[in-house]
Amino acid sequence: MKQELIVTRYKLHSCSSYIRKDIRIALVADLHDRKPDELLFLLRKEPVDFILAAGDLMERREEGVSEWTEEAMQEWQGTKGKWPVSDFLANAADAAAGWLFPAERQERSWSEENGRYFLREASKVAPVYLGVGNHEWYYLPKDYEVMQKCHIRLLDNKDVVAEREAAAGKGCILIGGLSTRYDLEWLKRFSRKEGYKILICHHPEYYLRFIKGTRYDNFDLIVSGHSHGGQWRIGGRGVYAPGQGMFSKYAYGIHNTAKGAHDGKLIVSAGCVNTVNVPRWGNPCELVIIEMKAGRLD
Repeated sequence: MKQELIVTRYKLHSCSSYIRKDIRIALVADLHDRKPDELLFLLRKEPVDFILAAGDLMERREEGVSEWTEEAMQEWQGTKGKWPVSDFLANAADAAAGWLFPAERQERSWSEENGRYFLREASKVAPVYLGVGNHEWYYLPKDYEVMQKCHIRLLDNKDVVAEREAAAGKGCILIGGLSTRYDLEWLKRFSRKEGYKILICHHPEYYLRFIKGTRYDNFDLIVSGHSHGGQWRIGGRGVYAPGQGMFSKYAYGIHNTAKGAHDGKLIVSAGCVNTVNVPRWGNPCELVIIEMKAGRLD
């Protein structure tokens, strides 16, 4: 059962003095080293200024390769033993579906080369800014080689000036990445910087946990993934999102978070591929295109 891949478009308006012209952003999340051919086909048709990869572009989580383990990563995420019933049901459904939907299981095949191939090709479309997700415990030497050769900006608790802005000498758009293994001191420093601040944060629940309602809620745009849209959508909500549990409103979509005169934006991608045996229902895989209009709404 082939999963549909669509283009989801969001139009935002910014009154920030740092946004002097309209910009277009591509948001890619949760490729998980699956074949990116269809994704690249859609991406090449979009004239974008830069590409934000919101984590789990690759699968790098083999035990023994680095110091990290599944248990340690769950502790970072605060999910260890938190939703035992939901996790059990999700795993049981995936196991059962592997038998019921053999074609779905076949589509899940992956290769370490797929993520690297995507980075090489995507970098020909626009500058790529790469966030770190919970399936990226480490990177391989070949990964770093491609990143360096293709000028991929790896944002592992780090921020940079957007490449085309830096070339123009403006320095008005800043892009940072909060990793699964988060550095909150860096996050605080980044939140205080001057400029239009975009935060790549793989986990939408990190926004709720560390940012929303705090004095660090100063980001102009936050982009996330991780939740895969909740797998199934019922009543407009995803059924299950890791780190959020059942029927969370932050499984996908755009969320306005008003704070005084500031209107922040959180956009959660439903992900580019299906990574479990359970077919998606009412929840297509997606490439997200964000059109940012400069100036006030008429």
